[in-house]
Amino acid sequence: MDSPGSMKRSRLLQRHLLPFLLLFLLLTLSQCRGDALPGTCAVAGECESGGDAEAAAMAGKDRVKIDEESAQDAKSRVDPYALLKDGHAKLKAKNFEEAITAYNQLDAVLSSIYGTMLHGRGVAHSMLQQHLQAAADFKQAVAKQPSKPEYWMELGQEYTILNDYENAHNAFTKAVELDPHNDKARRFRGMSAFEIEHYAAALGDLIPALTQDPSNPELLTQVAASLLRLNHYRESQPYWEEGVQAHPDDGNLWLQKGITHRILGEGQKAVDSLLMGLTVEENIEIYHNLAATRRYQGDHWGAIEWCDKGLAFRPEDSELLYVRASMHHALGDHATALAGYDHLMAMGAGRQMTFNQALAFYQREVLLYTVARLDLPFSAFQMDEDMDVDFKVAWLNRRVPPSLPKYHNLSVPDHQLEGATWQLLPQLSEGALAVIAAADEIGWRAHYETDGVMPNKQQLRMAGLAALDVMQRVRGTWEAIADEQRLPSIVDDDEDGEGEEERQRGADESDDEEGSDGLTSPPRMPLRRMTGSGNATLQLVGSWRQLFQVMVPWRQLSDPTEPPLWKAMFENQRFQGNFQSNTPIHTWKQFSAKYKAIYGRCGASFDGPHMEAGPHMEAGPHMGAGPHMEAGPHMEAGPHMEAVPHMEAGPHMEAGPHVDAVRRRAVEVTRQGLLEGQEALDMDGNAFPVPRDTYGAKIEAAEGHVGLYNAVGRDFYLRLPCHSMALPGTVLRGTEFKLHKKPLAIHFETYTKNDETQWRHLDDELTAAWESLSAAVLDLPMRATDSSRYQQRVREGILRISYYWFQLMPLSRGSAMVGLISILGLSMAADMETTTRIPKDVLVDWEGLFATRFQDFYDAVAPWLFSSVRRSPWHLPVVREVLPTTRHVLAALSYT
Repeated sequence: MDSPGSMKRSRLLQRHLLPFLLLFLLLTLSQCRGDALPGTCAVAGECESGGDAEAAAMAGKDRVKIDEESAQDAKSRVDPYALLKDGHAKLKAKNFEEAITAYNQLDAVLSSIYGTMLHGRGVAHSMLQQHLQAAADFKQAVAKQPSKPEYWMELGQEYTILNDYENAHNAFTKAVELDPHNDKARRFRGMSAFEIEHYAAALGDLIPALTQDPSNPELLTQVAASLLRLNHYRESQPYWEEGVQAHPDDGNLWLQKGITHRILGEGQKAVDSLLMGLTVEENIEIYHNLAATRRYQGDHWGAIEWCDKGLAFRPEDSELLYVRASMHHALGDHATALAGYDHLMAMGAGRQMTFNQALAFYQREVLLYTVARLDLPFSAFQMDEDMDVDFKVAWLNRRVPPSLPKYHNLSVPDHQLEGATWQLLPQLSEGALAVIAAADEIGWRAHYETDGVMPNKQQLRMAGLAALDVMQRVRGTWEAIADEQRLPSIVDDDEDGEGEEERQRGADESDDEEGSDGLTSPPRMPLRRMTGSGNATLQLVGSWRQLFQVMVPWRQLSDPTEPPLWKAMFENQRFQGNFQSNTPIHTWKQFSAKYKAIYGRCGASFDGPHMEAGPHMEAGPHMGAGPHMEAGPHMEAGPHMEAVPHMEAGPHMEAGPHVDAVRRRAVEVTRQGLLEGQEALDMDGNAFPVPRDTYGAKIEAAEGHVGLYNAVGRDFYLRLPCHSMALPGTVLRGTEFKLHKKPLAIHFETYTKNDETQWRHLDDELTAAWESLSAAVLDLPMRATDSSRYQQRVREGILRISYYWFQLMPLSRGSAMVGLISILGLSMAADMETTTRIPKDVLVDWEGLFATRFQDFYDAVAPWLFSSVRRSPWHLPVVREVLPTTRHVLAALSYT
């Protein structure tokens, strides 16, 4: 059977060749007959046959038919180049639909001009806002003619309009490869790299572009924002300054400048810049950041004020509604807070709960739990013991409740709210105000003086109050032990005939007394008893767990939106496996500014970014309208590219510029561990060799965590040892540093793993540390005969507890702050109140995590910590007497 192709060819032969053959036959016959023309006879009747006349007539008809068909074929066979030219002319004349029609008529078989046609049609589609069709045409165009950089440029721009920044970046990269001197392609590539959060690559393209156009606000924004994301906070500031000077009417630049100051912990500068932005334009993101800044400063009423103003501008903004309600909650204004949570949860009824609504749900339950205990002794505020574990797990993970009834009232049964008084907070006594004043001074000694940590006056007050509580509770415990043991030298101060006036004079004189080790020494005298009528009613501290449980409720109540919870409670009630803490030092997006000062201890590197997750680190597009893409050959005003979102962390700004310190230290610790032969493990926990003779030179020369990864050549983690003091010679599992490759960067993270074995080992260490400290303090004969040695033992006991606490990191968050409070409180309980603030860029908790032996931690901390000590403030009233209930504690925390 003939194929369709052969049948078509046969018809063509019949149509075109047969008439020519007939004509040729007639001409031949006419020549044979003499001069007669085809279709005639020389002499009438001389024809040999009548067939000649019939053939001549047929040929004449065929010639007419051929002429007619040729004219039709000429009309149908238009020159494709002319049609392409016509399409281009219509495109240039902005007759886009006619241009598309012209392009559509082109024959796809003409591959030599097909790419040009697709490109032109794509431009026409783009100008008609038909960007999906345009992208499809440009994609085909680059497939037909992949060596055309302008086609890749157009494709990248269409992907950008469609918010497909990954493919846009790939297209711009191809354009740059084909035309390395194409500055526009490099600039667009930098913009797309920014959008996919590959900030180091973005800077490589955007900084050269900025040198050519130094006052371009979009470029200034993206360069500064990239530096910000890469933890180069200080380096980003000049770009914001240049931006607002060149474009003072650009509210977005003022906004970003304010955010940078806030991240750096410069609260007032942040507010000043944000207010300047507000004079240019009313922007909801400015209100977000003004409220956040006041919140991080511990100024809850100031945060509420900016929430109110922002909600007047946009009444249903869920973020401001949530922050306002949570600020009233923290202030103890529970009725207003509850109404705020209810209003937020009622928004969009019937739809899936949003993130802020989920937060409001959990906070509402926590609020009800607090209200039920407002008039009970503060010791009854025990969230870890009382609250349902399923609720705590869901709350901790910020899980959107799949079924509200499942979680509702797990935190507080209805009957506990019966008779609860919602009235505002009580007036505070003079004794309470004296305690608050002392606490404000003491709390500053728990403040990290480093970029990214904004002083939070409420949290610092909480730290001071908790430290005084520890001082009094622990001191009472030691006095009770001394009474029990009938130590002859422990007597009440007044029995020695020394009255309160003499005690205070002695305390003043002791400030200048120097010990044999060059440090200020406490007085050589018996244990000092606390003043106050309720001393005997103080609950004793019999273990390290009870010691820290004195502090944890203070932290929980002071910040109800981000309270610390004991991991051990999850272990026992919920988790059968392990519960690990993970701190990303450096990920492909960015790294936390908090750990800047110790990065090289875990080499400094300019190669990429992390943001430690705050409790609800929202990453909304808070830069507003970002830079326009410069108009390409068909883009008159390309799309906006959103810039960096504002960063939220907890009230202590636990994410911030100080991350670089952690990174430097972490790199060096990891490097030394590898060089010293510590075990490297793969991601499955299997050890593999990293012999020094093979890898040593590469590891020593490695720069930053990326260099270390490349030196080892694979994903790995290094587990630091933690040497036991309770069982000398035993090595426990310490901090783990993990390096693993992701598509855009090498991730660098730390882990503290809290499985049952780790808890048991560190429980032994902390138990032994607590007992060692108590024994040292009660060794009164040594105190009387060898004051220097006595002080040394007490200091070692205090820091030994905090060292193993930091190694364990037992809380879901806030372990660092609670560890610092323990140092302050125990020092005062031992009658050697340290008056030294933490030196700049020193992060005490990370000193503990990096130290493989207690002595290393002690040597790093003790010299500055105990460089100035004085007699403890025994004259103060007992905290639990002047702040007897949870309501009173809330009043103290919010007192202004």
